Amino acid sequence: MRHSRQGPRSGGTGDSNPWTTAIAFAGILAVLFVGGWLFWRYSRSQELTLPLSVGASFDISGSMHKDEKQRAVGVLYTLIDGVFPYQTPIRLWIYAEKIHESMEKTPARSSDLNAFAQRNITERLGEWGTYQKLPLQAMLDYAKENPNRTIVLCLFTDGEDHTPEETRRLAEELSQQPNVCAVLVGPLKEQFRMGFRQRLEALQRSGKLILFGMNDADRAVNELKAKLNHLNEEARQR
Repeated sequence: MRHSRQGPRSGGTGDSNPWTTAIAFAGILAVLFVGGWLFWRYSRSQELTLPLSVGASFDISGSMHKDEKQRAVGVLYTLIDGVFPYQTPIRLWIYAEKIHESMEKTPARSSDLNAFAQRNITERLGEWGTYQKLPLQAMLDYAKENPNRTIVLCLFTDGEDHTPEETRRLAEELSQQPNVCAVLVGPLKEQFRMGFRQRLEALQRSGKLILFGMNDADRAVNELKAKLNHLNEEARQR
């Protein structure tokens, strides 16, 4: 009985060289490592390193409709998740004709505030009276209590105002507070916007005022983000 012997075929794949495989694998790992490191460096360079603190006041008066309160909360959520550094301290005030709540939070993510926002803002029944002097005074005091922090203030309101003279005076004081870099105000109703803006004119002159309505909140968020990035870059270069 004859047995045929068949040698290796020329042109076949054959066994892979283990050294070639190892070198290729090491090369892939090196590329991934360098890419990850570059991405990490870029991400770190984009992070804010400013010693930032935030004061946020929420108007719950009867003129604030539920969708306006939800928009206000949504803007703060966007800032927490996409602009402010991780666990930025945030002082919160809830007000109408008086300040109902005052507390400090350090949320890791916006969802950490869900229960608070629903209970105290979006689902809360409206009250008569909007005394803008109350949150403005509270935010001014907050800025003075934290002289070594960069302060962002958010006045979430439709612009109704039963204390116009005090609003004008406090806006002037806030405009002169050196550590206050921005005051975000809205979502303003068109019927209140012009009058409220005039009372906040000192903040406008100082370059700190950012106004928004129901339809341009994204523009205001981007404006605040650009301002903070500019301040952050200046701080890095010093």
